[in-house]
Amino acid sequence: MPGETSRQNGKLGGRHKGGKASHTLKAQEVRKLLVEEISIEALPLIRALIKKGKAGDVKALQEIFNRSMGKVADNLKVDFKNPLLQVLIEIANEDQPIIKQGEEDNKESEEQEVEAE
Repeated sequence: MPGETSRQNGKLGGRHKGGKASHTLKAQEVRKLLVEEISIEALPLIRALIKKGKAGDVKALQEIFNRSMGKVADNLKVDFKNPLLQVLIEIANEDQPIIKQGEEDNKESEEQEVEAE
């Protein structure tokens, strides 16, 4: 256990509570300076990003929307029983009618029977 020997001989061991490593302090200083500089130059940077987005830069558009509206969740849960979704699927596939789950199983078994003959 760290510092156990130090405690046994009456001395305190390890870094004091709340203490930070020198590289952490330097990183915090750099981060503070960067934030100050960005806050001064924020408007031109934002305008440049918007200009790139208007020109068709997909990464710039993605950054604009992610930063302003929040990132889109990666996991999409779709309820296929939702009537609105069913209508949208029908519209998208106007030539092909929607096959319901039970009908799909029947259609597969009919196709297998035809192939077997």
